[in-house]
Amino acid sequence: MQEFQDWEICRSILESLPAGLCVVDMQKRVVFWSDGAERITGYLRHEVVGRDCLSNILPHCDKIKSQPCPANCPIDSAIRSAQPVEDTGFIHHKDGHRMQLLITAVPIHNAHGSIIGVAKSFDDQRLPVDPEHREETLKLSGLVDEVTGLPNHAMMRSHLRESVATFAELHVPFAIVYIRVDGLEHFRSNFGQRAATSMLRAITQTLVTALWKIDLVGRWADDRLLVILNGCSENAVLSVCRRLSGLLADDGIEWWGEIRSLTVSLGQASARFEDTVDLLLLRAEHSLEQNSLALPATAGGSSGS
Repeated sequence: MQEFQDWEICRSILESLPAGLCVVDMQKRVVFWSDGAERITGYLRHEVVGRDCLSNILPHCDKIKSQPCPANCPIDSAIRSAQPVEDTGFIHHKDGHRMQLLITAVPIHNAHGSIIGVAKSFDDQRLPVDPEHREETLKLSGLVDEVTGLPNHAMMRSHLRESVATFAELHVPFAIVYIRVDGLEHFRSNFGQRAATSMLRAITQTLVTALWKIDLVGRWADDRLLVILNGCSENAVLSVCRRLSGLLADDGIEWWGEIRSLTVSLGQASARFEDTVDLLLLRAEHSLEQNSLALPATAGGSSGS
């Protein structure tokens, strides 16, 4: 037992945990940032320790919009209640995409029982990725987009045919969301292929983490993404689009010292009994064009053009 009273041993144990762990003082300055926190968020220890409540690095986000250090954040709630608090929320990875995390905040007491800070742990809620051999098989079959790692056009069209057939036979509802990354070619011309690739990956990773595990997102064309919402009713698809639009509105990448971003427009269509794949896609594209004329979603603040 004597050995475990050594702080360095305790620190080594905390560092070895796969979950991320940070500790903040009562001024909400980060005083500890674990190896797991570095791995999950992409931010290194020297970029975070001493910063104020992660407000400019890892804002705690609700289900739709980013809210840097909101009044009901887990840290504040743990201090007010003097009890552990659990929550889920989105944070920005250093690469620019959103991640959904399970967050636990636990108040830290001194020997006199006073709260002196909060320990905050967070873990990725997503399931483990597919086995490597399965992903490699899809790549060898030419069914994976090389830039984003998502199913490509051929794979998504195959899934669409299957969904249309299942709907016709079993009446299982589904919907699609058609997403256009506006100005991608212009962005690529201004900042290069690497910047365009990073932007696409940030957007697609946000989508992957925001969707249910039964849903599917793929790259449909150079500047187009397609989402299949399995089991989604016509009434629910608009709510999903609003949520995705809100999440994508804060996506952006740091490129040459500045935050670069693009606008993103969404259209949607729910399956109907007379549908073919092409009819469904046509309605979704028409919806996208109508929505882009009215109120396009904005991925980040500045296109840097």
